[in-house]
Amino acid sequence: MKKIFTFLSILGVFLTGGIIASPVVVADGGTKSCYTYILGMRPWYYGLVDEKCQMKSPNSDEFGGSNKRIATYITKIALNILFDLSVVVGYVAIIFIVVGGYQFMMSSGDPGRAARGKKTLTSAIVGLIISLLAAVIMNTISSIITKGA
Repeated sequence: MKKIFTFLSILGVFLTGGIIASPVVVADGGTKSCYTYILGMRPWYYGLVDEKCQMKSPNSDEFGGSNKRIATYITKIALNILFDLSVVVGYVAIIFIVVGGYQFMMSSGDPGRAARGKKTLTSAIVGLIISLLAAVIMNTISSIITKGA
């Protein structure tokens, strides 16, 4: 019963504390929410809407020369989806760090259970580092594409 309560408490913190709405200031002084971040994940259309929350056309001059406009548009969508996937991987890694720590602490001196907890912790930390590196690489690629457009 205690394990279930702990799991539900952690899940509740992630679900209620992670939902953040980002208002966008509109020219007439009001606010309009174009983007809603859920658990730190951005929408697939991030960076592809104007001040009035209307989708920009792939043919607009903002996306570069005529031969690379569609490619830049599709690349932005792909990078947004990859960013969201890296956030999910980060959450999964954090959950496994908690699980591995719990396994290690509750091993009660049993070497097999302690080794399993250490292995889970090690794998989760490696996964978290890979996730962070992937986010850095994606942000670098995104900034290169944006400046090149």
